[in-house]
Amino acid sequence: SVRNENANLNTLVALAQVQTERQNYFEAYSLIQKALRENPFHNTALELFRSLNEKIGQHKKEKKWNSRKSVDLLLTAERLIENQKLAEAKNKLVEILNLEPQHIEALNNLAVTNILEKQYESAAELLKSILMIEDTNEVALENYRYLVENNFVNENKEINWEYGFLEYCKGKGIEIGSGGKPLPRLNSLQVDLVDDYNGFKYHVDYLAAADDLSFAENGSFDYIIHSNMLEHLANPVKALIEWHRVIKPNGILYMIVPDKRLWINDRQRNVSYPQEWKYAFQENRSNSPSFPNNPNTHFFAYTPQALVDCFNKTESVSKLYEIVDLYTTSEKAVSQIVDEINVFMPDGDHMMKNYLKIQEIQARNGEYKVGHSFHIVLRVVK
Repeated sequence: SVRNENANLNTLVALAQVQTERQNYFEAYSLIQKALRENPFHNTALELFRSLNEKIGQHKKEKKWNSRKSVDLLLTAERLIENQKLAEAKNKLVEILNLEPQHIEALNNLAVTNILEKQYESAAELLKSILMIEDTNEVALENYRYLVENNFVNENKEINWEYGFLEYCKGKGIEIGSGGKPLPRLNSLQVDLVDDYNGFKYHVDYLAAADDLSFAENGSFDYIIHSNMLEHLANPVKALIEWHRVIKPNGILYMIVPDKRLWINDRQRNVSYPQEWKYAFQENRSNSPSFPNNPNTHFFAYTPQALVDCFNKTESVSKLYEIVDLYTTSEKAVSQIVDEINVFMPDGDHMMKNYLKIQEIQARNGEYKVGHSFHIVLRVVK
C-alpha cells in the first residue's frame, strides 16, 4: 500500500540519519540513494543528502584526504581479497567509500567481496549503483551478467524516468524543458524558455524555444532528450525537424511523454492524430507560449499508439526517424490502475502517491516502471 511505501521510505531516511551521526557515511549514502530511487521528491531525504555531502567534504578536509591515500587503501584491499581476508578487505574499501561514495574501483571490489561471501543481492545493488554512475563499466557489467546468468538475482524490468534513458543517451546531448530539474546522470546542455519558474531560479545554458536550437551546428549532438515536454508543443513537427538537424546520423531522440490513459487532465480529451500535426505545421503555429511559466498547457494528448501513428503517418517526419524502442503500459495494467487508483493527479501528495502506486501495479504485471508516462526512443535517419 502507499502507506507502507511511505513508511518504508521514512525508515530508510531514519536509518540514513543514524548512520550519518555514526559517521558511517557510505552506508548513509547508500540508504539515501535507495530512498531517492523510490521517491526522488522526498524532501527529508533530499535535505539529508545535501547535509551528508557537506559532512563528507568536511571529513575529507579533516583527514587531509587525497588520491594517494585512496590508491594505497585500494591496493591493500585487493591483496586482502586475493588472500581471502574478505572482512579486512571490506573495512579498507568502506574506508575509501566513506569519503568517496562513488569511487568506482572500490565499489567494484566491494561487490566482488559480496559475491565471494554469497551476498548476491548486496552485490547486485552495488553493481547497479556503479552502472548508474558509469553505464559502460565492463567490470560491473560482467559481474552483473554473472549474477543473472547463474540465477543468483532476478533481473526485473527497471526502466523508469529516473535512469532508463542511460542506455541510449550517451555522449554530447541536449535536454529541453527540464524546468530546473534535469534528468540525473546526464551532463546535457540545458535549453528552456525561461530560467525562473514562479520565483525558483535555475541554470539554463541556452534560453530558446524547443524548435530554435540555432546555437547548435548541424549534426553536432549525439542525443536530445526531454521529459513531459512534447505535449506542451503546439507545433511538434517544426520542433522534430529542428532536432533532426542538430542530432548526428544514427543519434538518439529520447522522449518521455505523459500517457493520456493515465493522466486525469487529458483522459477525456481526443487523442492526437497525424492530421493535427500536419495542420499545426501548415499554419506555422508557435511553440513559444504566451505564458511559459504555465506548466498545464497541454496542446496535445498522446497515447503510445497515437504518437507512433503520428511519426509513421506524418510525411514531414516519417523519413527522419525510426522507432527503436517503446516502453509503455499494457491495457491490462491500465485497467488495473484505473480500477484501483483512478488516474494520475498532478498535484501535491496525490502526485507522488499515485505515481508510486502506478509503478507498483506495473511491476506486479512484470512491466517497465514508467509511471504515468511512456518512453519512446527514436534513431535519426540521414
